[in-house]
Amino acid sequence: MSDDTAAAGIIAQAIARLTTITSANSGGGGGGVSTIGPTTPTTLTPGSVVFAGASTLAQDNANFFWDSTNHVLSVTAVTINGTATAGGLTVTAAPTFSALTAGSVPFAGTAGLLSQDNANLNWNGNTFTIKGAGVGSRLNLWGTSAGYVGANWIDSLGNHVGVIALESSTGGTMAVGSLPWSHVVGASTNDPVHFITNDIVRITILPSGNVGIGVTAFGTSAVSVLGIVNGTAPASSPAGMGQLYVESGALKYRGSSGTITTIAVA
Repeated sequence: MSDDTAAAGIIAQAIARLTTITSANSGGGGGGVSTIGPTTPTTLTPGSVVFAGASTLAQDNANFFWDSTNHVLSVTAVTINGTATAGGLTVTAAPTFSALTAGSVPFAGTAGLLSQDNANLNWNGNTFTIKGAGVGSRLNLWGTSAGYVGANWIDSLGNHVGVIALESSTGGTMAVGSLPWSHVVGASTNDPVHFITNDIVRITILPSGNVGIGVTAFGTSAVSVLGIVNGTAPASSPAGMGQLYVESGALKYRGSSGTITTIAVA
């Protein structure tokens, strides 16, 4: 018998009798020991996810399994933050991007695969932008370190901009004359602003500063003028208030006692 054959036999016997391997723990100089359990189970099913059992490596294919054909990892019982999730968890290894563009907002696209659309859905660090499909108009949600936050919507050419925002602590950022921490609603471009109810315009504010209650047209050269549409005279007088209205072109006032005064004739 050759020396090589004899050595091979000794090694084979040692492996066959091996149940544990105890080795000095060299990490950190603690002098501890670590134990590695016996070899793998007799038979592993394709797709088994091997883990450390009580005293040996183990598998539990009914509850923890990898489907290599469809690239799906299935876990029957899952607990997240202390709460059991009914039906377990299935993780599909969908293709991912080799490189995401800075600001990409990934979403589920065709067939549930991850997708991105940076031209229409994007985050640049301060502003989240959503664009309408095929129209070019967009909605921006933003915040700044100066303390003001809000949203604006912009037409495809950037000529018309609506805004709703919270002003900064110093004021004057969102609009000329805006007060600190004021709530700003309107247009930052030269456009009118409407307030509507029941799909009907009730109040209009024009770029000139004219304010219309039920009206949108004003006299020639009017600036910072209040216009009121003809209304229906109130039939009662709630306490603690007065009612100003226009009837047949005349400006009238009804006090809480029910007295009606014509302030100006038509």
